[in-house]
Amino acid sequence: MNKTLHQIYVASFILISVMVTFFLAYNGYHYYSTPLDQRFFLPQNNMLKPSGIIGHGLGIIGSLMMIVGVGVYM
Repeated sequence: MNKTLHQIYVASFILISVMVTFFLAYNGYHYYSTPLDQRFFLPQNNMLKPSGIIGHGLGIIGSLMMIVGVGVYM
């Protein structure tokens, strides 16, 4: 891997991480700071729970980032 491609690769992971962090901070702070036994009653529960569209999607993205990262490292 040449230097330019490596810089683009690292920058893309940093950008994705920062974007997800800001997204969750903006949309999920109230949800994730609520005690577990009360989260079920919040309107964001259907989207942010682990089996919800956003929670499941973030799990898939995180898994792909780890697989690609280890694959490129090897």
